[in-house]
Parts: sequence; C-alpha cells; structure tokens
Amino acid sequence: MVTLTKEIMEALPPRYSQEHMGGKEKIIVKFYTQHGHWTWFATEGNPVIEEDGEHTSDYTYAQVVEMGAEIIDWHFFGYVDGDFPELGYFALSDLQSVDDIVIDENYGMNTPLCDVL
Repeated sequence: MVTLTKEIMEALPPRYSQEHMGGKEKIIVKFYTQHGHWTWFATEGNPVIEEDGEHTSDYTYAQVVEMGAEIIDWHFFGYVDGDFPELGYFALSDLQSVDDIVIDENYGMNTPLCDVL
C-alpha cells in the first residue's frame, strides 16, 4: 500500500493555494503504476479527517497535526496522465486501491507542472 512520508505531507501546499500560478505550480509527489501507463502528479493536497461525524479536508497538514486529529485520507489536485490526461482531483484512497501503484522517490519536488503537460 502506498503511503505518504512526513516530508511529502509537510511539503504539499493546500488545495486552491496555487490557482494563480498558471502551470508553474511545483509537483510535490509523483505516483505511477509499475505495469501500466497511468501517472498522477500532485501539486496540492489536504489531509482528510473526521469532524463531527463527517469527513472534511478543510484543514492544512500543520493544522491537523496541531489539532491532534487522525488523518484518514488525502485529497489532491494535480495532473493525471492516463487514458484521458487531465487536471483534476484525486484521493490517496483511490490510488491505494490500485495494486501496483508506487511513489517515485527519485522525482524532484520542484518540477513545474508545465514541464509534464
């Protein structure tokens, strides 16, 4: 099962925080299938916690750590390169349901999104 390191969680800017960057957003984490042709490039992300019986991703990683809440998932924004390449949202739990998904540990955290579009 693919999991995020503390370094990645701390580096992910909150969703919607880079809307003004016009393709110059930095890719923080790259996920890919080992035996397929799918790749997910995450530029932003928020942890998902349970609050008042509901799942919410309204907090940053630092806020969740400060609250002492348990992270149950992550919601990302980025570029998905697969059958129909697109910018969009995806969840870590969705990626974890794919058997051969891995994080590219050698992929630089400072690559601009426009370099892969």
